[in-house]
Formats: sequence, C-alpha cells, structure tokens
Amino acid sequence: MTVQDLRQRARLIVDATGRHIMPPWLPESNYGAFAGERRLRSEEVELIARWLKGGMPEGDPPDRRAPPA
Repeated sequence: MTVQDLRQRARLIVDATGRHIMPPWLPESNYGAFAGERRLRSEEVELIARWLKGGMPEGDPPDRRAPPA
C-alpha cells in the first residue's frame, strides 16, 4: 500500500479505527487481556486521526521500507 492509497482511504481508516472495528479482533474486551492482542490503544487511534487532520505528511524517505514484491 502506498501513501497515495492511504490518502484515498484515510477517512475510512480513521472511521474504522475510531470505532475499533479495525484491526479485526473478535474477543470481547470485558474478559481480560489476551496474548497477542491486536487492539489499538486510544493513543494510537488518536495518532491516526491527527495524521489525517494534519494533511497526512509522508515520513522521511530513508525511513521507508520497500513495498513487498
């Protein structure tokens, strides 16, 4: 996925992470912690939303990984 792909889907990403439906994780949160949980913390959800509102700046080119083949 490229930065342009993310920009096209940014509002969907913010909505899905804000409602905690992404990343998918079926166990209910009321039953304790699980090893390997894939829930986003509130701080992470807020970071994604701030990135969208901040114009979705790209990272530094040296920090980017090559896309998978």
